[in-house]
Amino acid sequence: WLVRQGLLPALLASWVAGLMGGFGFATAALLELIELKSGAQTNWHSILEQTYGAINGLGIALVFALLRQRAPVLADGESPPTWRRLAPVTFVAIGIPWLNLQRNPSDWIRSHAIPESLYGISSTFWFHTAFALTAATLLGMLLRQRHRPLAFLPNNNRGRGEILLLFLLWFMVVGNLAKALPGFQAQRLVTEGVLQVNALLLTLGVVLSEPVLCSVMPAGIRWWRLLGRTVALGTTGFILSVTADWVAVRLLYGDRPAGFHRLHIRFGPDATATQEKPKPGQPHP
Repeated sequence: WLVRQGLLPALLASWVAGLMGGFGFATAALLELIELKSGAQTNWHSILEQTYGAINGLGIALVFALLRQRAPVLADGESPPTWRRLAPVTFVAIGIPWLNLQRNPSDWIRSHAIPESLYGISSTFWFHTAFALTAATLLGMLLRQRHRPLAFLPNNNRGRGEILLLFLLWFMVVGNLAKALPGFQAQRLVTEGVLQVNALLLTLGVVLSEPVLCSVMPAGIRWWRLLGRTVALGTTGFILSVTADWVAVRLLYGDRPAGFHRLHIRFGPDATATQEKPKPGQPHP
């Protein structure tokens, strides 16, 4: 579809991001196995997730480094309909937080941080009601901005985009912390603590950065040649990195299972994710 529509820059971006994502997934898992071998006790799985996210972030940075001097600048056109402007902003500001935080009440109840019901009404219902009221307030503000600009919002798209990014960022940081607070242990510092530092650095980067004006000259860009080089380099990197991962793990563990984790099969008839969790003291199948 991207080829038919002539969106070769988007095709290049998807290839680069996907290849870096695959490299990050395998490399982060290798680093976790190396870290586990040290015998140190901490939340290594969280470090794996953050390492994977960091490599993915570098992949997106590489995407923009490739495109900023090559992709054509889109000219300002007619203002799109209201729903086309509101839909993506609403999904980012309301949909993503709700999808990620909707399980918080069940976690709080399971850890006995809150009762199952308040005034005879499910605590989960109270949570969703509060979220719905927040969503309605945000949606009302967005609709008001469309017809009469709000004083606290900048007049340019960059400024409004920064506010949207910082809103989503700190909504998720606070929501994640609220989820982790019941039963908070020292090992959680490598998750919530690092997230806090990353969020502060990102906030500074967003607020203090200056817009980069690019002299884009899209004429003469040979996108198919660039795509071919990307696929060739990515395939070579895939073969070399996976081979190196396999050799490193074999050198560390030999024929022994890595241990530290229970058997986990994601798909198929033997998937452990769909099996009932064993009771305390009962061996895992």
